[in-house]
Amino acid sequence: MNYIIFDFETTSLNPYGGEVITGHFIKCNNLLEKLDELSVFFKPDVSENLWNLDAQDIHKISYKEASSFPISEIGLNQIIDFCKSDDDTCLICFANYSNQFGSYYFDIAFFQSLLNKHDRYYEFFSLFKYELSVHTLYKEMQKKELIDKRIKLGLKDVCEYFNVKLAKHHQANADTQATYECLYKMNNILEKNKLKLNFFFKKTYDIKKQLDICVKEIN
Repeated sequence: MNYIIFDFETTSLNPYGGEVITGHFIKCNNLLEKLDELSVFFKPDVSENLWNLDAQDIHKISYKEASSFPISEIGLNQIIDFCKSDDDTCLICFANYSNQFGSYYFDIAFFQSLLNKHDRYYEFFSLFKYELSVHTLYKEMQKKELIDKRIKLGLKDVCEYFNVKLAKHHQANADTQATYECLYKMNNILEKNKLKLNFFFKKTYDIKKQLDICVKEIN
């Protein structure tokens, strides 16, 4: 089993309306030892007058800077090559995403949307066989009384709990590194309690349901 931990910075909170502009990926083996890393950049398709300034206030990437990035197909191909493996892979991000159609793992939903945008979703849907959100994992570990309960469960809060340095929040590289370090410490707690990380994987991936959601979002 390989683990791919990643984070995207995006133009909105809506995976089926917004765009990915930067991303960072860490590949790990089944012991959560780092094997490789990748940073990717995506030139947005939106015009400057439609650029989301609220999102810019969060990720600090201007339209001018983003417009200098490579076209999105280049970044997507880099991600696909990075994720290729003969072993099973679990995609891991930090955050969840919720709307009227349900609750999803935020960055994974953007990854699905990015593939769909380039008509490559069916080709690589098997990548989404196993998924995990560190936010959800923390909540599940709370229920099992393995870690303290906290009211706030943002990345900064979880980093604070595990004494993990978050260099620059809302930058893909820093957020991915912090997510990895939190996950590593959480996995140590699970192992001490004779629990395995794969117990918490989301394994009920349904491509038809996801595609129906994409259609509803777009319409």
